[in-house]
Amino acid sequence: MDRFDKGQTLNPQLVIAVAFGGAIGSVARYFVAIASGKVFGLGFPWGTLIINVVGSFLIGVLAELLALKWDLPHAARVFLIGGSAAASPPFQRSRSKRPF
Repeated sequence: MDRFDKGQTLNPQLVIAVAFGGAIGSVARYFVAIASGKVFGLGFPWGTLIINVVGSFLIGVLAELLALKWDLPHAARVFLIGGSAAASPPFQRSRSKRPF
């Protein structure tokens, strides 16, 4: 929060990039959860496992490519990582009916 205390404001372009990337990632998570439930059944949360592994892998690959190979604008970087992050482990919510 120190960053905003120094008079800096939120960049609307970055907020929009995170919103669109997050929307795409969330929809991807939903589709994977539905498809895996139909393919593998509902006895184990395969959709959560699949999207967490794939999402984590994508974040790693994208971060590496963005750092070393691709020269993209900051908003594009935020969009790509934000989209992956929405479908990755730190942001996932369990689809279980039980809260714990």
